[in-house]
Amino acid sequence: MFLDFLSHGRNLILIEISEVIAERGGRLRGKYDWLKTMDAIQIAAAIVAGADAFLTNDKDLKKIKDIKILVLEDYSK
Repeated sequence: MFLDFLSHGRNLILIEISEVIAERGGRLRGKYDWLKTMDAIQIAAAIVAGADAFLTNDKDLKKIKDIKILVLEDYSK
């Protein structure tokens, strides 16, 4: 089901992790030392791709100031 969504999901664009994204992710990890590497890469990819916001279930990511962070729980009440 999830693989099908990744392959054919509407409004979903998959991008490769480029050198630019990896470097931006590294800078994010340096700026936010508590940030997990995978989260840093995903957020960096969103920033580099020009996303308006990053959607997550992780409330801690609201501390990131480089992109607007939307937490699903905030919108499900």
